Amino acid sequence: MSSKSLLTGLCLTLGATCWLSPAAVATPPQDLAQLISSGDCSRCDLRQADLRGANLAHANLAEADLRGADLTNADLQGADLRGAQLQPLATAESQDLPLIIDGVNLDEIDQRQLARALRRPPEPEEFLAEIAEDERGKLQPWLLADGVTEITPMDILSAYTLLRQEALALRGIATQLTGANLTNANLAGANLTGVLGENIQGEGSNWVGAQLLRAQLPGAQLSNANLALIQGVAVNLERASLRQADLQGANLTRGNFQLGDWVGAIADTANLTRANLAGVNGRDSTLTGATLTRANLENTDWRNASLGQLKAAHSHWQGSDLRHAHLNFGDFTEANWEDVDLRRAKIETATLRQANLRGINGDTSYWYGSILDGSDLSGANFGQAALRETSMISLTLIGATLAEADLRGADLRGSNSSYSDFRAADLGGANLQDTNFDSANLQGADLTGANTFNMTIAGAIVTETIGFKVPRDVAEQEVSPGLTFPRPK
Repeated sequence: MSSKSLLTGLCLTLGATCWLSPAAVATPPQDLAQLISSGDCSRCDLRQADLRGANLAHANLAEADLRGADLTNADLQGADLRGAQLQPLATAESQDLPLIIDGVNLDEIDQRQLARALRRPPEPEEFLAEIAEDERGKLQPWLLADGVTEITPMDILSAYTLLRQEALALRGIATQLTGANLTNANLAGANLTGVLGENIQGEGSNWVGAQLLRAQLPGAQLSNANLALIQGVAVNLERASLRQADLQGANLTRGNFQLGDWVGAIADTANLTRANLAGVNGRDSTLTGATLTRANLENTDWRNASLGQLKAAHSHWQGSDLRHAHLNFGDFTEANWEDVDLRRAKIETATLRQANLRGINGDTSYWYGSILDGSDLSGANFGQAALRETSMISLTLIGATLAEADLRGADLRGSNSSYSDFRAADLGGANLQDTNFDSANLQGADLTGANTFNMTIAGAIVTETIGFKVPRDVAEQEVSPGLTFPRPK
């Protein structure tokens, strides 16, 4: 990069008369002259430098101190920013400001009181009453979002400590990157804590190991970028394009990725605990071994995605499209899958205990060996699904469709399958002890070798069943009305 082109970019930033006034170039921060003359400014001190609109393409800014700098609309294509410091610049004035984060004024909370409470825990009501009412009202929802139901002094102290650490890291003058062009730039190991960078261009850029704590990057274009191992706690990448990006091993806890483009992205073993991925398009992506505990994935698209070995307890997937997705060996304990489309999906040996599966469409899906104990599958469609050797103890299957499903060796003990459709289902060798099939349709079902002890079939349709001797009193009874089920499409 020539010094002339860099100077032109800087002058456009500083004003139309910049090129007429050499004194204007003499006043920027230390080392700015070196940047202007050569474009080589490794380890330079550029704190609070005004670089708006500057042409810094292919500049060497490795380990440069850019804290508090303004790089709005700067051209940083191909620039070397490895190890650069772009976190907030702490000033004497910022030290005197209240420590506020997420609307919580941490200065109103007595940390010593919290520590004392741990040594001699008071009653929860007494403890909470001693904390400023407004701050308690803000901290409690923050904790409840993390699944804490009975708030204790330890919970408050943990939340306070975490928020305080993050607030201190953000205190100061934020570095500005809004509209900057970082295409093919190298930011490996850089510190971008709290950076403000709406709508940056970063296709093909390298961010490996970068620190992005609470960085604000909504609308970022990061297709084909390498974000492996980044520390992106509470990062904001709403509406961002991460198409075919590498997010392997990234820490994205509490991140906001709402409405983002994750098509073809690779996020194996990434930590997305409590992340917001609502509305994300993740078709053909890979998240093998990722952690999605308590994450929000409502109305997302994961068609053909590889989602094996997920740790996704208490996660929310309502209304999502998971057709042809692979969810083998995952933990979805108490997850919410209501109205999810799982047609032809593979959920082999997964755990879905106490999950909400109401209204899912699992037509021709594959669930071999999975555990669904205690879950609610009311109104679900499992037509022609493979549920062989699944554990379905104490399920709620009211009104569900399992026509032509393969349930050989499945364990349905104590399940409520009333008003459900089991026409032509294969229940050979299944454990149906204490199962309620009242008013269900078992026409043509195969129960050969099944354990039917204490099974109830009052008002059920049991004509043409195989391997099951219908009790005389049931054979002579009238079936309940309204049991004409449509054939699965």
